[in-house]
Amino acid sequence: MTNPRAQIAVYKHAMAAGLVAILSAASSVSHAQRPAARSHGTTAQARNTGHASSGSRGAGRTSALAGVHPPTRPGDPERLDISGFAGAYFYRPAGRGNQRVLVYLHSRGADPREACRTWHQSTPRFGWMVCPIGPHNHERGGSHRQWRNDAGYARRESIAAIERLGTLFPRRVRRHDNVLMGFSEGAFVAMNVGLQEPETFPRWLIVASHDGYIDGERQRIERLRASNPRIYLITGRHDEIYHHSELTEAMLVRAFGRRRVKFRTLDHAGHELPPEFVPVTRRALLWLTAS
Repeated sequence: MTNPRAQIAVYKHAMAAGLVAILSAASSVSHAQRPAARSHGTTAQARNTGHASSGSRGAGRTSALAGVHPPTRPGDPERLDISGFAGAYFYRPAGRGNQRVLVYLHSRGADPREACRTWHQSTPRFGWMVCPIGPHNHERGGSHRQWRNDAGYARRESIAAIERLGTLFPRRVRRHDNVLMGFSEGAFVAMNVGLQEPETFPRWLIVASHDGYIDGERQRIERLRASNPRIYLITGRHDEIYHHSELTEAMLVRAFGRRRVKFRTLDHAGHELPPEFVPVTRRALLWLTAS
């Protein structure tokens, strides 16, 4: 006959062994969970590494934009440093993708930044607005500049500005079929730059043109024909060179045909930018960029 006390002792021993087994299992589960905690740490580290990588890409973008200076006032253009040149002011386009460049060459004694602000009223929908600064200070002092009729410099600085923007903004800047604009002395250098770079600038918007600016350039005019140019001329009726603007129109119509040349007279204007600036220039740009 089994001794009850011995049986109770057996039961107690079994219960103690079971309790030890349960505690051991719990300890195993706890240890099994610890690598998961380290795994979270590794994931966090990976995320941090990812953030660092993203930051590096951001730093890359910042370094890629070295030489681009932010606007000094609200509404001002950015300024672009160009090695070997005075530089250029510019505005980014409203649209995305590969955008046309509109280059404006200012008049003698103008402030290039203020001129760029003026033209930007009309240009965002049409592409990049670029305003080369020009090589020489004007006797008015300050930020006023002049070209001294140096069309060669204007050409080099304009092309360098487009190339620089193309480097900073890959696949966003059109290298050919762009618009060249100029007024007064800027009209002189613009017309000559357009003849020197017919593929880059087959579209012209010229305020206060003069036939003498490109007289004797028949070979270059003929070369421009291959680029299917579109040219829009604007001159005030009271400008002393108005008749020469008419002669410019006649010369260009003979070269390219009436469909490719437009001439607009501003009845109440003299030697100046259009007084009703935005509607006049926007209409011209719509025609210039229509095809």
